[in-house]
Amino acid sequence: MLPDPNWTDPDPKEVYNRNYRSQNSGAYPKRQDMIRIDANISPTLQPYYRFIKDKDEQNSPSGLWVNGNLNYHLTPAVFGQPGKGHNFHVTKMVSPTLINESIVGISRNNLYSFPLEPAKLSRSKIGNPAE
Repeated sequence: MLPDPNWTDPDPKEVYNRNYRSQNSGAYPKRQDMIRIDANISPTLQPYYRFIKDKDEQNSPSGLWVNGNLNYHLTPAVFGQPGKGHNFHVTKMVSPTLINESIVGISRNNLYSFPLEPAKLSRSKIGNPAE
């Protein structure tokens, strides 16, 4: 299932630890959309609301450290971590020397990871019973 070694580390202590090298690059598009609404209710009261939505998904040719792969090419892996966030903010000037500020926020982040070609990771390829 794993590729044959293609490199020997010149350090005698590492000969059997590092024996494969490859160089691949994958796409890592990101996008962040934001909307913000400000209001000046009075000269002493200013609230705003902000919403953020992230699109963050890596397409790695050799997998990622988070899903247990290293630098050998078995199958490309997708790792995503999109998120959303809401923020409410209010500033109230009570007097020339006293300002109250309140901020409340909530956010959510999802994580997912999957191989693009799961058949390449089949148990039957290494002699285990089929799934």
